[in-house]
Amino acid sequence: MDVSLLSMQTSKICESQVKGLVIAGSTGEFTNLNEKNYQLLIETVLKVNNGRKDIVCGACENSVK
Repeated sequence: MDVSLLSMQTSKICESQVKGLVIAGSTGEFTNLNEKNYQLLIETVLKVNNGRKDIVCGACENSVK
């Protein structure tokens, strides 16, 4: 995962007029992330966001467990 690019993209989105972000949601990226990268994704976006936008994390999963 390119954390630098993720941080830049997140910052740009946070400066826009969007109301919030959905991380690892229903667009499918969560199925391709191992646990380490999943955690890194969420931690990075939360850090860069710094409370500026509402965030929903992990809205979908592969299992009902």
